[in-house]
Amino acid sequence: MGIIARQGAKQSLVHLVGVLVGAISTLFIYPLDTYTLGLARFLTDGAIFLAPFALFGLTIIPVRFFPRFRDQAKGHNGFFRLIVVLSIVMMALFALVFTLGQDLILRLINPRDPAFLKYFHWLLPLALFSAAAGLLYNYCSIFGRIAIPYILTNLFFKIALPTLILLFVFGLLGLDGFVMGLVLALGIPIAGLLFYIWKIGEFNWHPFNKDLFKSVRREMLVYGLFGMLGSMGSVMVFKIDSIMISSLKDFGNNGLFSIGANIANIISAPTVALSAITGPIISQAWHNNDLGQVNSIYRDSSIVLLILGFLALLLVFYCMPDLITLFPEDQDFSSLYMVTLILAVAKVFDMAASVNDQIIVYSNYYKFSLVSMLCLGVINVVLNYYFIAILDLGILGAALATSISLLLFNLIKFIFIWSKMKLQPFSLDTLRLTVVAALVWLVLRFIPFNHFGIVDLILKGITIVILYVPAVYYLKISAQFNQLINHAFQYLVSFRIGK
Repeated sequence: MGIIARQGAKQSLVHLVGVLVGAISTLFIYPLDTYTLGLARFLTDGAIFLAPFALFGLTIIPVRFFPRFRDQAKGHNGFFRLIVVLSIVMMALFALVFTLGQDLILRLINPRDPAFLKYFHWLLPLALFSAAAGLLYNYCSIFGRIAIPYILTNLFFKIALPTLILLFVFGLLGLDGFVMGLVLALGIPIAGLLFYIWKIGEFNWHPFNKDLFKSVRREMLVYGLFGMLGSMGSVMVFKIDSIMISSLKDFGNNGLFSIGANIANIISAPTVALSAITGPIISQAWHNNDLGQVNSIYRDSSIVLLILGFLALLLVFYCMPDLITLFPEDQDFSSLYMVTLILAVAKVFDMAASVNDQIIVYSNYYKFSLVSMLCLGVINVVLNYYFIAILDLGILGAALATSISLLLFNLIKFIFIWSKMKLQPFSLDTLRLTVVAALVWLVLRFIPFNHFGIVDLILKGITIVILYVPAVYYLKISAQFNQLINHAFQYLVSFRIGK
């Protein structure tokens, strides 16, 4: 966990900035125009859904196969050139198929919102940009470089989206200009990633080793195919709600749901960073047949993520009602609390499951993860349709469908890893942590607050942190968590002394 802890510490400032930007946007900007937010989320989530098809699963190839090409003296046997050439060919084919088939797709979807038809064609460039950014991000992660790529692919968009919405709200952009801005917000980071790869000396344009490529070509094809299906399943589990709400309801409902999802997604931000860091390490560990290292990462990641997850869940449970009072009164946000809470609970279970997806995907059992994700994606589509269209539960139904699918997915992966690899992420520390979180929740029930909106919001947040973090620290539930706290404290002390 040494390298993981160092990389995590290095990214802490970036994540803090991202959380701050996301919180400000969610509190003060996104509620100003939920319809425009819903349109943006539909286009970006739709692009993420199509991205695996644009590259035929090539996005996940770098982390899996780079260890076989790694050779600094030979420019890694032209691996970078190989994936770039393949990606260009795949994108060209996808663009042709999408252009010829978009009318058929629209007839099948039969959306209610007229803007759905008007802006659907923008999914093509957005999907291509999303696919390229994902591929380059994974290539950077091979070398342990994720801070700058994260800024380019994640933080940049977090700043761009609320900026575009503000420009639209104040009449400086029309809806067409807003959509064009979205395209630029996804396209600009690609140039930045290419420059960064060149800057770190990994833009190796050496001719690729044809003999080496031939030896893994078939395996790459199969892995890419399952990767494409698995990525599609992942989007169907995590993103299909946005697409289905937009088509079955309208962009306004999708925007409201997106606010709740944004708040819930803050909880899983550490999971995204940890997955990017641990993916190459787990891949290399499987390549070296080092099951001990895989097990260590599995358990250590689980407890650290669960510590953060319980803290976030407590904050959502107690602070969300006060948060809603800050939103504009001319819109109905009554269902937002339950939507956010349901999604937050599912996110905490996902964090407790740790890096189970990386463990399976980079092992010889990768087909299981990809196929099971696709199957659960189908289940999520069915559940979303049932809850939204048939039971007419709206965004609450979408939250239930997504959460049920996420819980099932993690349960299946947990059982599979335990039965096939004899690994599981839980320990006595997991139970101790759960007791601490439950006690903090119980104590807070008896603390009176005065219901003054933002005052209560701040007081509840401070109280939760004061009760929870020291308890976890002094009980030594996680050595990695304590190490991070110690490093943060030492940094603050040295900063004050230096000042």
